[in-house]
Amino acid sequence: MKLAELIDILEEIAPPELADSDDMARIGMIVRGRDEVDKAVAALDPTEKVLLHAVEASAGIVIVHHPLIFHPVNTIPPYLGRHLKPLLENDISLYAMHTNYDRANGGINDVLASRIGLIDVENADMARIGTLSKRMELDEFAALVSEKLETNVQYAGEHDVQRVMVLGGSGFHRDVIDLALANNADVLVSAELRHDALRYALASGLCVVDAGHYGTENPGMRALCERLPVEAKFVEDRPEVKVIGGGR
Repeated sequence: MKLAELIDILEEIAPPELADSDDMARIGMIVRGRDEVDKAVAALDPTEKVLLHAVEASAGIVIVHHPLIFHPVNTIPPYLGRHLKPLLENDISLYAMHTNYDRANGGINDVLASRIGLIDVENADMARIGTLSKRMELDEFAALVSEKLETNVQYAGEHDVQRVMVLGGSGFHRDVIDLALANNADVLVSAELRHDALRYALASGLCVVDAGHYGTENPGMRALCERLPVEAKFVEDRPEVKVIGGGR
């Protein structure tokens, strides 16, 4: 199909106007390639592995959640050149759908809520709030999140849970914790748990489950492939983080 037609569909899925104001310049078409597209690659990040896979698959477009360039640049550093080279040499487009896809119906956070098994899901800006079919002990719920998202988790709290707020990506901030508390959530599932946020959540009586940035956003990009009108493949490129023991 025509690239322009595919972009129209992507913008129906994740309308650009839903993006944060400071995100507007980062989303959308980052690199424009060929006019005809019959194959697409989707991924969370535009890594070298993802871009090279697109070349090997003869894809006409790579669709990612995280933009390639977060801040304006005046020079092209080596890492950016390595990422742009396979796109430019093979006439492949790069398209980013970031905070607009976080907020969109059927986007990152709706998919996250669905994967965990929440029902009666409501919107809370980017976040989603829903309930589990039964009340669960926190360690049982954390194990469920780990299984459903296929990722390691960290968790903390003192009580069982049923009402859940989810926010993919870096969501452990005081304003998000306050939002969870205002909506009577028992637990917040997000990523990148900061020490001060942990202390604040626990002092406020909110349990937390940190399922990692990749783990909480990856399902939404995988699900996007099913909504595209061209042959689409999700490329897994999970960052490998090693953990060594010592603490409880």
